[in-house]
Amino acid sequence: MGTAIGRTAIDTVLRDAVDSGEVPHVATIAAGCDGVIYQGSGGLRAAGQNDPVTVGTLPFVTTGAMALYQGSGRALYASL
Repeated sequence: MGTAIGRTAIDTVLRDAVDSGEVPHVATIAAGCDGVIYQGSGGLRAAGQNDPVTVGTLPFVTTGAMALYQGSGRALYASL
């Protein structure tokens, strides 16, 4: 296993990506065998609004992203 990265470091990376304009918003959940190990989000749901993104925000899934979600899901299922 690699070096552990703290929650603060992950939050900083996500916040910096949103603040710099690299991404409009982000919602991230990471899980291991024992359950959720990280949840974080940043940015606004829509431009011109004050409604923040949360980890419960439903993503807009494009064709390219579907392959990523499906592959990740299959890898997770295979590891169980």
